Amino acid sequence: MIKFQKIIKLLKFLFFWWMTFLINMWLTYLLVEIFSISRYYSYFISVFLVALINFITSLKFTFKASYSHKILLKYSIALISMTILNYLLTNLSTSYVWEKYLYIVIFLVTTFFFFAKFYVYDKFVFNKKIKA
Repeated sequence: MIKFQKIIKLLKFLFFWWMTFLINMWLTYLLVEIFSISRYYSYFISVFLVALINFITSLKFTFKASYSHKILLKYSIALISMTILNYLLTNLSTSYVWEKYLYIVIFLVTTFFFFAKFYVYDKFVFNKKIKA
């Protein structure tokens, strides 16, 4: 039963990840094309809002934890760390190893970090044990 609950949790995480990915793309497009805001500022704004939405959906729906400042701090540290590692791994991979395969590298690294985030959030950030 515990494995089934983990799979459901992972599917919820995937659903909200896709939802926020689409929001990120749509909001960036809207800010750049409609409001003529620089693409760098637009992307920063959309990433910030998506991170906030991800935190709320992870807290309330995926991991079903109660809010605390400690959880917010752990989430922020995990998010910043994973983002930096994602950026570094993508750039190192495309600079030295697979220069011609940028989009494949981005896909592989993003997929890896999707599962890494799920694991870190489940075990260390929201840290709610499933009762058998």
